[in-house]
Amino acid sequence: RGASLPLRAPHRRAVSPGSMMKVLPPASPLPELGGDGFSIASWNVLLPNSVDGWWIYKYYRKHVPEEHREWPYRRELMRSIILGAGADIVCVQEAAAESFEDDFKFMADAGYEHVLHTKSRFRTATFWKTS
Repeated sequence: RGASLPLRAPHRRAVSPGSMMKVLPPASPLPELGGDGFSIASWNVLLPNSVDGWWIYKYYRKHVPEEHREWPYRRELMRSIILGAGADIVCVQEAAAESFEDDFKFMADAGYEHVLHTKSRFRTATFWKTS
């Protein structure tokens, strides 16, 4: 017979958030980790894209300029921040399958491979550097 499994999870030491992670100021590049690990970034796209942009408008306050609510502006901002971070792995939430390849072409151009997960209309995707 195989070994029996413990009935309880092993004891885990409580860890304060600051002891395991470093919070960086906005627009900061991620630190170089070399062979000691990898960097990961996450971004919520908030669904609107080059084809279907109806859903997000309720989230903007009146002082946000109209052009900043549009997908071309938001995509460029997302491109700048994500590629500027230089993360090894990038996860996005609420991407649209209909326009995914066009919306995230900048990631392929930067050398990332991807998988678009097929859960629902509000898709998630994972990108990773190939080198």
